[in-house]
Amino acid sequence: MLNLNIAYPPTPTRFGYNSANTIDIALIKNFYYPFTINSIDDLSSDHNPVFLNFSFKLAIEPPNPRAVSTDWYSFKNNLNNNLSLFDYHPNDINNTNDLEQKISEFTDAVIETHSHASRPIEIDKRNFTPLHINRLLKLKNHLRKRYHQTLNPIFKTYYNRAQSDFKKELKKIQR
Repeated sequence: MLNLNIAYPPTPTRFGYNSANTIDIALIKNFYYPFTINSIDDLSSDHNPVFLNFSFKLAIEPPNPRAVSTDWYSFKNNLNNNLSLFDYHPNDINNTNDLEQKISEFTDAVIETHSHASRPIEIDKRNFTPLHINRLLKLKNHLRKRYHQTLNPIFKTYYNRAQSDFKKELKKIQR
């Protein structure tokens, strides 16, 4: 409701005789960027300073190397051209080294063929939207759907109120 976030370090900030307490906290309101808070134990006093670091850049997730779209028809054709099952006949394998080599060759051929027949999926880059805004949007859409399903004027009133609340919250964030 108040949209307050209490930030505190993961380690204690004051060390007494047989005790350790966290006495330094930060109250954060309407701030949606990542932050870190740490207790710095570089000083020799019983009370450690606290370092609160706000990051004004949103964290960018590393791309998922497995997020690919594979053309399986092309994969099948490339695999048939690059790999012959006659090379893997059991009578050609005489010891464990031969077996390991054949497994390695087969695995490399499949991986290489897959990489040639695949392309990465582009990730949709979106701006960060606060959780309470997402909830208001979901509620507004739900009420609009209920009104269209039932044509009950009460749902129209609820929808209009939710839309008004949603617009007010958007204006607060844009300031």
